[in-house]
Amino acid sequence: MPKYQCEKCGAIWYGWAGAEEVCQKCGGKLKRVEENSNDKKKE
Repeated sequence: MPKYQCEKCGAIWYGWAGAEEVCQKCGGKLKRVEENSNDKKKE
């Protein structure tokens, strides 16, 4: 099942939302993220 994260508030959502879905908490756009993205923000 795909994992999505809101670009605005950072909430995590699971499901077949699609690229244009919006966050149910704040109305921000959801961005699909990989399940193993724990090392995504290494800078």
